[in-house]
Amino acid sequence: MESQVRLATLPLERCRQSRLAYVSSHFERRSSDYMSTFVHQIEGNRFEARIDDHVVGTLDYTVSGNKMVIESTETIRDFRGQGIARRLTRFAFDDARTRGLVVDPKCPFAKRFVDLHPEYTDVL
Repeated sequence: MESQVRLATLPLERCRQSRLAYVSSHFERRSSDYMSTFVHQIEGNRFEARIDDHVVGTLDYTVSGNKMVIESTETIRDFRGQGIARRLTRFAFDDARTRGLVVDPKCPFAKRFVDLHPEYTDVL
């Protein structure tokens, strides 16, 4: 059984497209109707973004000693451009700060995130 910590439930930012369909589900809704839930899969070293119980984004990391290494950040194609990866990365950095860890952003997205958000340089 995986341990989970729910971090937040937030409305997604309005998408550039007027409608999105999630392929593995049987419905189509306006993107502004979606609610994203961010979950920390502690035992799996992963943060997940979920919409209606479907994983639409992930951030994978490893921890060694007091260092969190962000290995990859990914968002399902239909949900890209809505800030999901940015929010997952923000939660990872906030989690690292809370736990007293330093972050090594190995994945390109996490590196760009640090460049755009200098408020997180204290955890590098």
